[in-house]
Formats: sequence, C-alpha cells, structure tokens
Amino acid sequence: MRFLKQFKEILLQSLPLAGLIAVVLLFIKPMGVSDLITLIVSYVLVLIGQTFFIIGLESSILPMGEYVGNNLSKLKLPILMVLFGFLFGVLSTLAEPALSVIANQYNRIDASVGIWIIIFICAFGTGAFVAFALYKIIKNISLKWIFIISYAVIILLCIFTKSEFIGISFDVSGATTGDLSTPFILTLGIGVARTISKKKQNDDQFGIIGLASVGPLLAFLLFGFIKGMWFPTDPLDLASLNTTTSLWHEILTSNLLSSFLALLPVLVLFLIYNFFFIKLKKKNLLRLLIASIVVYIGLFIFLFGIDFGFTNAGFHFAKAFLENGDNGKIFFGLVNIGVDAQWFKWLLLPISFILCFIITLCEPSIMVLSKQVEEITNGYINGKILKYFLAIGLGFAGLLCLLNILLEISILWFIVPLYAISVLLTIFCDDLFIGIAYDSGGVTGGAITSAFLVPLCLSVAQSIALKYPSGQQAKYLLENGFGIIGYMSVTPIIFVLILGLIYKKKVSVSLKAEKKNLDLLKLEVEEENASIIDDNRKKKIKK
Repeated sequence: MRFLKQFKEILLQSLPLAGLIAVVLLFIKPMGVSDLITLIVSYVLVLIGQTFFIIGLESSILPMGEYVGNNLSKLKLPILMVLFGFLFGVLSTLAEPALSVIANQYNRIDASVGIWIIIFICAFGTGAFVAFALYKIIKNISLKWIFIISYAVIILLCIFTKSEFIGISFDVSGATTGDLSTPFILTLGIGVARTISKKKQNDDQFGIIGLASVGPLLAFLLFGFIKGMWFPTDPLDLASLNTTTSLWHEILTSNLLSSFLALLPVLVLFLIYNFFFIKLKKKNLLRLLIASIVVYIGLFIFLFGIDFGFTNAGFHFAKAFLENGDNGKIFFGLVNIGVDAQWFKWLLLPISFILCFIITLCEPSIMVLSKQVEEITNGYINGKILKYFLAIGLGFAGLLCLLNILLEISILWFIVPLYAISVLLTIFCDDLFIGIAYDSGGVTGGAITSAFLVPLCLSVAQSIALKYPSGQQAKYLLENGFGIIGYMSVTPIIFVLILGLIYKKKVSVSLKAEKKNLDLLKLEVEEENASIIDDNRKKKIKK
C-alpha cells in the first residue's frame, strides 16, 4: 500500500513532464518506434526507481543522518565533530550520481580535465564546507554573513577565471548535493543543530546544504583560475557528443556498480561510527541496513531508466527546435507547415521555462527538502508553497540559460547579476529563510536535471558552435554549453528569499495588528477603570 501510494504521487507529479516531452517527440520531431519504446520503458523505470528510492530513504539514510547528528556531541572535542563532518561530506560526494554525469559530459569536450579530477576537487570542497557548517553551528556564527562573504568571493573569482571554467563550476556545485548526499547531509546538520546549537532554534537547522554547495563552487573556480593560465583545448568531434551507450547490458552493469559505490562509503562510515559511538541494537541496525537495500534497488532502477532513455531524449528534444527540414523548414510530424527554423528556435525559451518548472516537481531531493522544511517549522512554512516558489525560480533558470546560449554572450552577464541580487536580498532576510533559500539552491542538480537538461543545453550550444571555426567550437561549448545547473542554483535562492520577505512582511503586519488590538484592549481597560473610579467618587460625594 505504501509503495502504491508513493508511486501514484510521483506519477501524478511527473505527468506534465511526460506530456510535454510526448508533444515534442511525437508531433514536432517524431522519434523512431524503437527509440519511442525505449523512452517509455525508461520513463516507467524512473518512476518505479524513484518510488523505491524515497521509501528506502525515509527508513535508512535519513535516520542514519539523524543518529550521527544527535550523537556527534559524544565526541566532545569540536575538532572531532568537524573531522567527521568532513569525512561524511567527502564520501557522500565521491559517489554522487549527478556529479558523475556532469563530469563525464565535460570530459568529452575537454579531455585535459579528467573525470576523477573534477569529482575529487568537488568532494574536497563539499567536505570542507560541511565541516565548516558544523563548526558554524557549534560556535553560533551568523549564517547571513557567511553567505554574503562567500558569494562576494565567488563573484570576484568569476571575473578573473577563464570563461571556459565558469559554467562547469556552477554545474558541479549544484550536482554535488544531489539525490543521495542531500538527505544525509541535511539530517546530519539538523541533528547537530538540535543537540549542540546554543540557540536551539530552527535557524540553525538549515543552511548546511547551501554551504555544502559553496565548497565545490569555490574549489573548482580556484582550480579554473590556476589552470586557466595554460588552458589547452583539445580538438573536438562534435558528433561524439550525441553518442550514448546503446547496449542495455553495458548500462545495466555500470549502474549496478555505480549505485553500489554511491551507498557503500556512507554505509561503511556509518557502521564504524555506530560501533564506537551510537551502538544501536542489532534489531534496529539490521532494519536500517535492509532499508538501505531498498535505497540501492531504487537508485539503480532510477539511474538505469535515466541512462536508458532520458539522455537521448534531451538531445532529441533540442534538435526538434534547431535542425532544419527541407529548404530550411521545420516539419510537424509528416506535414510541412512551413515554419522557419530561424525564429522557431526561440520557442525554446517558454518551453524551457515550463520544462524546468515541471522537472522541479519530479526531483527527489526537492521533495525531501520541502517535507523537511514543513516538519521542522511545524507547518509555519507550507511545503507545497515552497516547492512552487522553487518551481517558478527554476523555470526562470531554464529560460535564462537558453537565452544565454541563443544570444551567444558570456554567462557572466547573467550569473554575476543574479548572485549579486541574491546577496542583496540576503542582507534584508531572516536567518531561517536564508538557510532554507541556500539549501533550496543546493538541491536542484539531481539526476533528472543532469541527465535531461544538460544534454539539451549542450545540444543547443553544439548546433550554434558549428558555425564557428573548428578551433573555437570546443571553447564555445565550454563557455555556453554548461551552466544550466548554475542558473538552477541561484534563481531558487532569489525566489525563496523573496518568499522570506513576504513572510517577514506578513509577520510584521500581524504583530502590528496584535499590538493595535492590545493597545485598544489596554485603553478599554483603562477607560473602564476610570469609569469605576469616577462612580466610586460620586457615591462618596453623595454620602
């Protein structure tokens, strides 16, 4: 019953996405029958995998994070708490599926930067800032000024780092806190805040995901700044970007291993920590381990479904709006209605808004965050309202990213002003919403986003790169093909901070109304007391 209920919920949330993809791939640029069947099978697998993943997550990874967070105080020394935070941050990032997808896409364009180099840089950055987030909770450091200073440094690095590294830096930052690491890191921070924080308020229970996302962004920008002085661009065969693994058994084998590696580091470290500090009863520990098997099954099916069809769908989706038909016209199915591809490509802007809005409702990490926010704030912040504000923000992210690519201008003209706006809004927002906002920006780069939207953006950039000389094509792709997750990391921050200002205004109005009511009540009491005194005086005079 639990499986069917969860499956129904996920199915209903994903139907708009399936409908939009179906319209494009059936009527605007029809897929072949075999490709269409592959896509349908992959869609069903994604739903089944996501269902198992979320059910297992709630019974294994989330409780593990809470156990560790609640028991970190037993280490007594802050340095040991910070060290374990660093280890959990590194290990959960090393096996993050979404990060591997992004690293692989980048490596196919610039072979001089290895996949594992990207992953290790991001893992170190994430671990360092998870550790810093725990230190911030222990020492009660203001979250607001941490983000303001961090993003001021990021903006400066963006200005001085070579443009080829900027888009990928923001993409890997969003991908590091994906479907596996987000729930664990989030509950770890919540557990520490509940047991160690001096304030014992909700403010300290958010922000750890946001800080975990800052780490890899700073680390990779710094790497790009140093390496950019002698950046070599290898010759690129553009056709190679469209090739994906077609043999299902190869996809099956690779995902069996990657799903196992995704869970193994966290489980091993948890078992070690449990042996020395938590010391759960064997029955409870066995229950957690069995539930983690459900997570493994769900993660495997989920990733297999994405690799089996969603990546190809992203490339095909972009071609539908960019490739010319006979005589430069676009075909709708079998009927040529004479649409000029020169303006038809601009339809990608509203469609990308809708697409990103819909994908938001399908990402497991976003669903986990919205539920956690509603539970921790005891319903003060409605999870559904938060999710729809995120969806609107991510819709604008898709629109701006495609606009960036189609206009062929530097990502800096978009991304720097957006982060400057987020820093400005941070100054005027409360700590609770600052933490939630930056956490929201950190959970957007999940597996669906990485496997569908990144190939879509690369395909759009690739079609434009063809008009450049062969020596400049790779440079253009590196500058403009990446960045979608970067946009999807900052626009949610802006919209959630706006939501925070709305809540702040509502609270202010409510407090003013309460104060007014209290003043009126006080005035009434004073008038009544004055009337009683006056009556008593009159009685005395009569006597």
